[in-house]
Amino acid sequence: MKRARPPAPVERADAAIALEASDLAPVDGGVPARYLGRLGLTALCVELDQAGVTEALRARGYVDLGVRIEAEGSEHRLLVSPAGSGESLIDLRMAEEARPVSEPALRAGGVEVLSVLVVEWLALQDPRAVFTRERPRLPGQTYPGLGLGRQLYTRVLGWAAQWGKDALVNVPAYFHNAKFYAPPFAFLSAAEQGRFEALGRDLAGVPVAEASAALQAGRVLDASTGEPVTWSPGDMVAALSPPLREYLSSTEYANAVATARDGRRLRLAAAP
Repeated sequence: MKRARPPAPVERADAAIALEASDLAPVDGGVPARYLGRLGLTALCVELDQAGVTEALRARGYVDLGVRIEAEGSEHRLLVSPAGSGESLIDLRMAEEARPVSEPALRAGGVEVLSVLVVEWLALQDPRAVFTRERPRLPGQTYPGLGLGRQLYTRVLGWAAQWGKDALVNVPAYFHNAKFYAPPFAFLSAAEQGRFEALGRDLAGVPVAEASAALQAGRVLDASTGEPVTWSPGDMVAALSPPLREYLSSTEYANAVATARDGRRLRLAAAP
């Protein structure tokens, strides 16, 4: 999910933490970056508190928390960890980008560039929790998740709207990521959306953790060729601007999705 990009200057500023009982505090005394050039530590921690994140972490026994902001080039990283621990609970990496548009239908409508807020990476984990039969390990997980994905995505979608972006963008690393966040996210490419919907249709009777793992293991096969299906997604977008919303709700997009979906049949091979 990481992308190379040229370095860019980053505004940096100090900010005291003003949350009640110091629920969140800087990890060290260094000068933090201003997250995405806009949010100092105080404002950022208030955002997390208002999103219900602080309360949810407290309910899981994480009372003393540290927050750190890092910046490398245009990518900004938010880390929330238990005080005195190296294991992060939240690792959110974001960037602002201007994305050239390649979709013909969008370009035909005069949209050549999208101004977007991009979730480059989001990891939510509970190092104290254990995997169970009801909550098995998902591909890419070291620890069980926190169940806070919707809350965080709702908050950052609000940032994108406030800052006048065309969309919030993510590139789902695994099939289960796409399943969890759609809707409001859909693939910008109608063909990709159709292939994703075909996976959802033909794996509907399989638990999402098993389906995602099977896809990673090469056990999801094209029914016509017998070849393994690979997961190599492009951008998923939560549309905000009218032109992008109109494109995703257009008959042309829907027809292209249906063509890609209905033209593919998949089957699950038995585990070795």
